[in-house]
Amino acid sequence: MFSAYWKLAEIAFKRQIVYRAANLAGMATNICWGFFRIYLLLAVLGSGKEIGGLDHDGIIIYAGFTQAIIAPLKIYGGWDLLRAIKSGEAISDFCKPIDFYSMWYARDCGQAAYQLIARGLPIMLLFLVVFKIQLKLSALKGLAFLISMSMALNISFSWRMIYNAIGFWVLDARGIAIMANAISEFLMGFTIPVSLFPEWLQQVVSLTPFSAILDIPLAILLDRPAGTEEVFLLLGRQLFWTIAMLITARLILRAGAKKVVIQGG
Repeated sequence: MFSAYWKLAEIAFKRQIVYRAANLAGMATNICWGFFRIYLLLAVLGSGKEIGGLDHDGIIIYAGFTQAIIAPLKIYGGWDLLRAIKSGEAISDFCKPIDFYSMWYARDCGQAAYQLIARGLPIMLLFLVVFKIQLKLSALKGLAFLISMSMALNISFSWRMIYNAIGFWVLDARGIAIMANAISEFLMGFTIPVSLFPEWLQQVVSLTPFSAILDIPLAILLDRPAGTEEVFLLLGRQLFWTIAMLITARLILRAGAKKVVIQGG
């Protein structure tokens, strides 16, 4: 069974290679906006030492990281399942002898792997090289960051499946899905760093799964955790939301599948 999911991820990876021009255009856009965000935040920083816990180097890392993960984590939203539900293509997926959720997850992993290699890493490295920034991660925190990013992908995917599944109940759910994604985009700290939020809002955000998508991996990348115990606490929070969102997404998809009626055949 694993070989089937691996094949689906491989096909999704190869499919992304076809869109070279679109990916290059997307990378160029991400880089331009990255520079814009960097200089905007540096202007806010001015002659001060830091803003919201971000110093000069922190601002570069924050902007570079957020631009680098746009495509791998589909920060601006993913509507593939929503379109499949509306067109009826999702019916064929339900009829396949493999798990519906795992099938879509395998496809998403394939796409994310390509976008990370071909787009995310080059963008991040470019900003680090241009501004001569060195990441100060120990081997342990480097490993923690990789684990954190894998969980961030899982949580992001589950969240996208949840708001895409609205299509099982609503004839045109695109507007609802866009609003849901816009809210998560803000709360995860993509629009502005979570550390710039009012303290009460930071506490609210820490109780949502959205901080586990971006803010926790960023905190590890910025080497904010004071020690190993704090790193494990952050990863523990992510693990909780990984499991919680996975269960929630599966339950909603199961409920949505019961609304599907297959005619003919």
